[in-house]
Amino acid sequence: MLIWRNWLKPDQLSQFRRSKPILAAIKVIGSTGDGLRTLGQEEYVNVRDYLMTEIALANANCSGVLANMTLKQLEDARVVDGQYVPSVSEHKTTLTHGATKTVLSPSLHHYLTVYSQYI
Repeated sequence: MLIWRNWLKPDQLSQFRRSKPILAAIKVIGSTGDGLRTLGQEEYVNVRDYLMTEIALANANCSGVLANMTLKQLEDARVVDGQYVPSVSEHKTTLTHGATKTVLSPSLHHYLTVYSQYI
């Protein structure tokens, strides 16, 4: 049975996206886009957690899909209606349902690209 009252509300999502840790993570991503900056462990973990949380919130995928997305799948993402759609083929229900389509906004795709290249 689903418990509707425990789902995230739009105002909670907005509050999350305006929080200090999230704004700090986005700032770090922006400042590392040239590959010249070295991150400390706290910054690295903050950025990693932000990206994983944002993907999970946007897609409601199981954690196995997020854990198994490869750089090749990210690079090969198709653009559909302005969104990037990587196909993740390694997950628990691949045999019955096929590859999972993960939808990434252009900004989230850019953040992941910076993360994978420089962080």
